[in-house]
Amino acid sequence: MKAIVFIDLFQSLLMFIAAFSVIVVAAIHADGLGDIWHEAECGGRIDFLNFDPDPTTRHTWWALIIGGTVTN
Repeated sequence: MKAIVFIDLFQSLLMFIAAFSVIVVAAIHADGLGDIWHEAECGGRIDFLNFDPDPTTRHTWWALIIGGTVTN
């Protein structure tokens, strides 16, 4: 049991470090997180309150809530 907990902890740390390093490298190349956020806004990628009922639209509020509930 100790080995399983240790390996799970190690794997979690590796995933966190990998995600954090991707963010840091992207921020360095883009001259900061603000530039990344601005580019995402200009590209129409930042839309938190999309209540479109169209099932073919990706990442709407309804799809995330219903899909997350079914998945859970």
